[in-house]
Amino acid sequence: MDILLNWLQDLPPQAQVFTVCIGNGRELEQCYKTVGAVGIEDGWTPKPNEKNEVFQFEDLEDLFDQIKEVLSDNGFGDDVTKCRIYAKSIHGKHIKSKLITERPRQLEEDNTNAIIALTNSNTQLINQVIRCLTIQTDNNAQLQQTITNVTNSYVEAKQETIQEQQQRLIYEIVAEHAELESSNDTQSQALTVLTNIAETVLAQRAKSGFTTDDLKTHVKTNPDVVKDFMDDPEIIDIVMKSMASE
Repeated sequence: MDILLNWLQDLPPQAQVFTVCIGNGRELEQCYKTVGAVGIEDGWTPKPNEKNEVFQFEDLEDLFDQIKEVLSDNGFGDDVTKCRIYAKSIHGKHIKSKLITERPRQLEEDNTNAIIALTNSNTQLINQVIRCLTIQTDNNAQLQQTITNVTNSYVEAKQETIQEQQQRLIYEIVAEHAELESSNDTQSQALTVLTNIAETVLAQRAKSGFTTDDLKTHVKTNPDVVKDFMDDPEIIDIVMKSMASE
């Protein structure tokens, strides 16, 4: 009600007759009328057709208290949302009027409760989203670790498979082109030495990008390579020394 008090304080001294009207629509109904003691002393008299009782106020503070009480008694702020106060002189001259509106308290409480409920709902939703994101992050980390483990296992298995394929290829090449019999001890020892040599050659070629498939293709395309290899004195010498040392 600070608005009302400020408005009353700004009125000129000639404002001595006050009428209070309340309602919810465009048409407001008069519910109270009061006249200042000064106005009565100055000659104010009620009209012959005055319908309602006319009260008297002593000063500005008394006027303010009377209007507040009237508004409260008539449900202003609960069921009533509009109030207009007219200020006139003792001769009936209009000086000023003030319209005051206030939303029903129940509506404000309902809106406040709705806002609180919406806020709580949003807070719960945000917390749920945070929990979901946390779970998703943990799942992603576990998935990434699983992928890494599977990849490492695959690489290791692939390397073992490649080594086994290289070993089989070496024995196939030596056995095919050297025509060594497993029943002869000397030939068996020679086969072992040749196998070791082939493994060394294959490992060196692998460093330079030469694959097992490349070696096999080369030997099959050039079958005389193994024969030349067996006819080389230096190679034979290496084989014999290796056989003697065993």
